[in-house]
Parts: sequence; C-alpha cells; structure tokens
Amino acid sequence: MNARERTLLRLLPLAILLAAGVIGFAGRTTLALLGLALGFAALVLVGVALRRPPGPAPEPGPDEASALRVRRERDGEFPAARQLREGRPEVSLLDAVRLVRGL
Repeated sequence: MNARERTLLRLLPLAILLAAGVIGFAGRTTLALLGLALGFAALVLVGVALRRPPGPAPEPGPDEASALRVRRERDGEFPAARQLREGRPEVSLLDAVRLVRGL
C-alpha cells in the first residue's frame, strides 16, 4: 500500500463521520446515528489495518539478482533499487536499497 492509498484510507472514516454530522443537522436522527456507527467502525478497522506491519520484501530470483548486480556495479545502488521497484512496486524504496546492498 503506497502513501496515497494510506492517506485516502485515513480520510474515509472522517468523511463518513462528517456526512453523519451533516445528516444530523438536517434533522435525520436515525440516519445520523447509523452514519456515526459506520464512521466509528471504519475508524477502528482502518486503525487496525494501518498498524499491521508489512511483510518482508521477497528476495529476487537468480536472473533478476544478477541483472541487479550488474546495474549496481555499472550505475550505483539507487538505479538498481529503482529497477527492482519497477518490477515490484509493492517493495518500499528502503527495502529495495537493502536488497540491492545484500546482493
């Protein structure tokens, strides 16, 4: 999950709670209470989802590892890490650099 997705996920419960407040001011008490319940449930679920630590970055295969080694020797660590992330966008930049350094 990238930073933009995390931000949108954090804003979702707040949007639900805001909508519940607007509905409450409009005089629809039952809908407002339902919105509040959904908003707080979403807030808890998002909090749990964002606290889960990411899994370890998968090791590159032998062919990919040799291509990354060649790129690291020729251009440096950052271009090799960027090449790794092009094929695996779920790997963070920090993990990609660590994998390239470990090759």
